[in-house]
Amino acid sequence: MKISKIIAGLIGTAAAIAAVCSISIFAGAEQTSGFWKYTKQYDGSVYITGYTGFADKLVIPSKIDGIPVKGIDSFAFVSNYNFNSVDIPSNIEYIGNYAFNGCGLKSVSIPSSVTYLGSSAFEGCDNLTTATINSESIGFAAFLGCDNLTTVTLGSNVKYLDNAVFSGDEKLKTVNVKGNLLKINGSCFRECYALTSINLGNKLYALGANAFTASGLKSVTIPSTVVDFEYGVFSDCDSLTTAVVSCETVGDSAFYGCDKLSTVTLGKKVIYIGDSAFEDDIALNKVIIKGTLYQIDDFCFEECSSLTSIDLGSRIYSIGTGAFKKSGIKSITVPSSVTYIGGEAFAGCDKLTSAYFGYGAVSSTMFNDTDNVHMYCFSGSKALDYAKNYGVTYSLRKAVPSTSIKLRNTVVLEVDQILALDYTLSPSNSNDGVTWETGSSSIINCQSGILFAKQEGITAVRATTTSGKTAICNIIVIKSKPNSVLAVKLSRRASSSLTVKWTPTNTADGYIIEKYSGGKWSRVAKITNRSTSSYTVKGLKASTKYPIRVKSYKMVGSAAAYSNYVSGSWTTAPSDVAGLKLKGRASDALRLSWNKNTSADGYIIEQKSGSSWKRIAKLTKNTITEYRISGLKAGTAYSFRIRSYNMVGKTALYSGYKSISARTNPTAVGGLYLKGSAKDAVRLAWNKNTSAGGYIIERKSGNKWIRVTKITNNSTTQYRISGLKSKTSYTFRVRTYKMSGKTPLYGAAKTITVRAK
Repeated sequence: MKISKIIAGLIGTAAAIAAVCSISIFAGAEQTSGFWKYTKQYDGSVYITGYTGFADKLVIPSKIDGIPVKGIDSFAFVSNYNFNSVDIPSNIEYIGNYAFNGCGLKSVSIPSSVTYLGSSAFEGCDNLTTATINSESIGFAAFLGCDNLTTVTLGSNVKYLDNAVFSGDEKLKTVNVKGNLLKINGSCFRECYALTSINLGNKLYALGANAFTASGLKSVTIPSTVVDFEYGVFSDCDSLTTAVVSCETVGDSAFYGCDKLSTVTLGKKVIYIGDSAFEDDIALNKVIIKGTLYQIDDFCFEECSSLTSIDLGSRIYSIGTGAFKKSGIKSITVPSSVTYIGGEAFAGCDKLTSAYFGYGAVSSTMFNDTDNVHMYCFSGSKALDYAKNYGVTYSLRKAVPSTSIKLRNTVVLEVDQILALDYTLSPSNSNDGVTWETGSSSIINCQSGILFAKQEGITAVRATTTSGKTAICNIIVIKSKPNSVLAVKLSRRASSSLTVKWTPTNTADGYIIEKYSGGKWSRVAKITNRSTSSYTVKGLKASTKYPIRVKSYKMVGSAAAYSNYVSGSWTTAPSDVAGLKLKGRASDALRLSWNKNTSADGYIIEQKSGSSWKRIAKLTKNTITEYRISGLKAGTAYSFRIRSYNMVGKTALYSGYKSISARTNPTAVGGLYLKGSAKDAVRLAWNKNTSAGGYIIERKSGNKWIRVTKITNNSTTQYRISGLKSKTSYTFRVRTYKMSGKTPLYGAAKTITVRAK
């Protein structure tokens, strides 16, 4: 079962509160009419509270005892597997919280008369494949965890989808929207992996946090009517390739981590892009801006390694911290409208070679670890003043690019700072009477305005000609350290290990893996093969967060040159459930127990049905260490499995499964009676018990029971007991048994007192 099926303790708590609050305060005492249980409401109608029949198709009556039925109360049919379809008439206005939770429905149609469709109303209906909904709103987690739900039709009356309505419905493929949705709340379609498309209409005004996170959407169009665009709506949609946004604001982390997103079109109304909106979208290579952007917030395009260019327009005023950090930008033009550039805005951009700045702001750290820029151009005195004040080196004219540099009698290892200055070099050869002065190093040669630095540390270079004129020469930095690996991601997690992966770089000889623990970083591995792209960090604690970082290295002679670190942080899975055992059994139930798991928040219990597994319980506290599974068939073997889970934010992490098989007891003997009596004998008879393998007959003697016989065939339904005394009363008991392997399981005993003639 996917983690998304459990939307945190938050969901369980909220749903539980909602369930309590939804029960009518005007309801009278529960009454019974035939198979129906109900309560009377303040308006003279009734709400159904239960059903004791066994119909395959449940038909909700329009009246009970002549009173109109208007509602189905909370928990009315919870976990009822007797029926597989339901007819909900148009007189029903209310469906309470958990009303059909965990039941055996295969399809359902909800009429437009329903004004309240409660929280978790159909949650965990594992047999449900289709749902047609016409109520105006759909409650919290209403269809969460429906493993086989494939098709949903939202009628023209549907306007509002609450939090987590279809979350974790991994087979949900088709959502037919007949009308115009107004609001889709948080995590509504989260981890709906089979959902490849959805029509959001043209009246939608709100998209809740993580509404489509990790869904299977391939393309999406967001209408201009959206005014509430919350966090991470389409984050981690690994199949998404194109997105069209027409509303004013692109929400924070809206498309974070969409690995295949390649083309984004921002419509004419888009003026603001939020924090990390496209961060880590490694395939993004085209951003089409049709209108006028005003602000790009922090880390918006960080790690967009395929994005080589972008047109910022002429009216943008703010570029946030790390906005293009480690992106694939090759050149950038920042218009004079910009009044703010955040730190490291273009840091680590290994492909960036030129940058033009109009009349605007400059950050002293905006090009940190960006080693290939050979041209900084500033237009306007204010921009130049900014550059000077922040210590940024600059050029007023295009510097000479480094195309074919040959080092003479020297090796430059790592030079990480660009020292590009304006050059007006008059003589083109150092032999033409030019005297060179350097801050800390000697100059080997200078031709066509290119200086070859013997070592790091040059802070300024000045050349004086024989005529006394001063020439400032451009310095070209030679970078020999390897490229950083691309984004480090989690490949697999277990309770004691995390496996990370990255894209190898052919500029490296190998990689260093480090783990942060106990307040410090420590090396866990040195990989000497440049083609290696993953590593498993072992010996970790369950349900514990670990930062892990990777850097590449390259040997230059006997020295190692290192890239920048690329890091991530992940939490290990909880440990497996321990001590799972059968604690008790009855003819219709089995009780399981296990040890408390301190690394978990709770447990998921599943039951095998045919060749598949179905969830039967989610326990939201790790202190709950036993569970009774009821509604089982007598004398039948069942298989169960349990795993622990731990919530990290809104994501559930799971342990491995532990399994157990057990058989229920047979039912008690039915219809036990005296069939005949003689002076020295009596004959007992009973009904055949199909759940049993046979019967045990015992006679009471004092305070003890003595076995009379064991009958090994359940078709034998009478037995003559002889050797009795005339006119004497005797007490006997009969109980069923069923062999489970070599162990007999017994039904409850039935007792009868008879008298010999």
